[in-house]
Amino acid sequence: GRGAGGEPPMIALLLAAAIVLYDAGLKATMLGPVAMGACRAFNLTLGVVLADAGPNATYTVSIAAMFLYVASLTVFARGEAVGGHRANLVAGTCGVVASALTVAGMYPWVSSSYPGGVVASSTVALFLLRHGLAAVRRPDAENVQRAVRSFVLMIPLWDACLPWVG
Repeated sequence: GRGAGGEPPMIALLLAAAIVLYDAGLKATMLGPVAMGACRAFNLTLGVVLADAGPNATYTVSIAAMFLYVASLTVFARGEAVGGHRANLVAGTCGVVASALTVAGMYPWVSSSYPGGVVASSTVALFLLRHGLAAVRRPDAENVQRAVRSFVLMIPLWDACLPWVG
């Protein structure tokens, strides 16, 4: 946090580097999803460090799950304007669902006082699966874009839940 010495500036530099590398050309390569996931992971890490909330295992797992979520979303969204490639849609759907289930799996050992977290996160995973599979079944632009919107709209919900799991 504020007393964390050089951590916030170092994380901010890593975030800036990930953004620049993504925009400078990585987005058009196989490393694009990894770079985009890194941007989101560094962004969350910076917030955790500035809030004097970490490091701890639950934040680390949450941030890793968000990395997987955003990288998978980026794979899924490739070519969304014209429809998607089934392999990307399947891989992206598997990644976003796996990351949601990771968060669901964290609740029992983080807080026995909020058992609804498992139900809520599992419901989100099913919602994501439903939208992802609709695009896999019919990979036209409309279905892919609908799923991408649904996936993106889950990110603020994830952010809102992060303090509860940490």
